[in-house]
Amino acid sequence: MIVKTSQSEMQVLMLSRLGLGYLSSLNDMLSSKKNGRRIMKLKDGDSFLKAVLVAKSLLVMVSRAGFCLCLYKDEVPVLGTGSKGVQLMKVTGGDEVVDAGFKDRKNSLKILHSKGELNVALSSFTIGKRAIKGDKLSQKKIGEVERIING
Repeated sequence: MIVKTSQSEMQVLMLSRLGLGYLSSLNDMLSSKKNGRRIMKLKDGDSFLKAVLVAKSLLVMVSRAGFCLCLYKDEVPVLGTGSKGVQLMKVTGGDEVVDAGFKDRKNSLKILHSKGELNVALSSFTIGKRAIKGDKLSQKKIGEVERIING
C-alpha cells in the first residue's frame, strides 16, 4: 500500500558535524525570504552536514572514528527553521558525524571506510537515546569512516 504524504506533512532532519540536529517541516524549509533563509545556527568550529528527508522511524548516524548511534525519530525534537538543535550524537576528541539516514531496523548498513567496506546488521546495535556516543561499528580495526553507502 502506498501512502502519499503532502509536502506540508513531510519532515527534514537538519544535522551538523558536531552532532547537533533537529526536525523541521519541509514546507518551512522551502518557504522563501527575500534575503534567503538560515537553516541552522552553528556553534564555532561546527559545520552543516546534511538535510535528510524523514522516510523511516529509525535514525542512524555514523562518526569518523567508527561509532554508530541508532535512535527513534521521536527522540529528535521538532524545532523552527534556523534553530541550533540539540545534541543528537556525542562526538569528542576531534571526532565528527560523517553521515546519517533513516532506516528500517531489519536493514543492514554498508559503510565505506578508508580501508574498504564494512557490512553490519542494524539489529546488532542498541537503540539509544540522544546525546550518547553509540556503539562501535566493528570490533576489528577499520579505517576512518567516510560515509554510509546504502542510503
